[in-house]
Amino acid sequence: MRPGPRRVLLHVLLSITASLTIFGSDGTGGASSPWREAKLPSWVTLGGQIRTRFEMPLNARYEPGQQDGYIGNRLRFNIKVQPASWFKVFAEAQDVRVFGYDSGSRPGSLHNPLDLHQAWMEIGGAEQSRLSLKVGRQELKYAGGYLFSSADWAINARVYDAAVLSTTVAGWKGDFVAGGVVLADASRPDRRHAGEQFFGTDWQKTKSIPAATLELFAFARKQAGVVSERGAAGDALTWSSGARVTGKVIPSVDYSVLFVRQFGTWSADRTSSWAGIYSAGWTIAGARWKPRMSAEYDAASGDHNQRDGTRQAFEGLYGAYHYFLGEADRLGWRNARSVRAGVDFVPAKNWKVLIDVRDLSLMTVTDGLYSATFAREALNRLADSRHVGMEGDISFMWTVNARTKLAGGIGHIFPGRYLMQSTPGGHYTFPYVMISRQF
Repeated sequence: MRPGPRRVLLHVLLSITASLTIFGSDGTGGASSPWREAKLPSWVTLGGQIRTRFEMPLNARYEPGQQDGYIGNRLRFNIKVQPASWFKVFAEAQDVRVFGYDSGSRPGSLHNPLDLHQAWMEIGGAEQSRLSLKVGRQELKYAGGYLFSSADWAINARVYDAAVLSTTVAGWKGDFVAGGVVLADASRPDRRHAGEQFFGTDWQKTKSIPAATLELFAFARKQAGVVSERGAAGDALTWSSGARVTGKVIPSVDYSVLFVRQFGTWSADRTSSWAGIYSAGWTIAGARWKPRMSAEYDAASGDHNQRDGTRQAFEGLYGAYHYFLGEADRLGWRNARSVRAGVDFVPAKNWKVLIDVRDLSLMTVTDGLYSATFAREALNRLADSRHVGMEGDISFMWTVNARTKLAGGIGHIFPGRYLMQSTPGGHYTFPYVMISRQF
């Protein structure tokens, strides 16, 4: 039996109280942190995190009356051993559990009991070192997190079994990376996706453009057992290359531009797609609450013809999209177009509030509507509108102290004509509250 909202909320309050009680409420961990009592060599560090989040999607799948309130809890313990500046080893265990979930079987993204989350070794990596090698299960972040990310928002964050060779040449920091994504599996130890692998390179330079950082990248993903538009089985090799520039025009005006071009083969098909993100912000200098006004345009191509032998839909790699596609996570970076306007401000010390409004639409109705996880939410090639709807978001973060953060928010989608024609048409609402504690 699914617990009611009041019972679920009670669990949230108990989890918050337990995390603050068990791991202390002071800003430094102090004597209340169990690790501070351990007598360890200076080159051994212990740590961890507990994070609890309550979610209650309302009108799931845009069906009026469909709701599910549940708690996701993530517990991590880690150890870092660094006997020399040029050598370190890191290992992290993780336990992910969901309580009160009543929307079918629990996916690995929500429920994955005790498993090995990270385990890597790094040789080099010191400031004076121009060459380093990091091998093992690890987090990755490239293209600002839009192509590779740990997706830390997820209850069970993403990791990779990979090797990363890093170097510095003429002011450029370059990575050569190869490996595969790790699949969460509650029934057995997590392991690398057997039918998928990636390799590529990423280069960054901070002084190639005044007051800006330039990032150039090219990544290839190989996938086994894909099917072409006309039903032919085979393998896929997709390249994603592009550039990202972030910087400031003047101290109060910032910008970010990312463009990705995809090409390659998909069984018997050819791949040709693209995606881009363009944003700018203005911080009002000297104003109370430090307000920052911002605007953004996000787009990703869709497939205009599913029988022409060319895949035109952008295939996201392993990015994290929650923070730039909206709190509701109902529009993914594929066959999508989003226009956003927002403001963020600091109403008090250690507080930050963000308010956004988004206009959501599809690039083409011949392709479907995809969520942030690239699951297809709807497909209606007869729809006479591409307008998905309007989304309003508000969120906050309170840094309670150096180790504890409390966050929450709500995203609401007002359905547009496409949703009204392609789904039951209910308004979708996603509220959450989350507390995290480092120890």
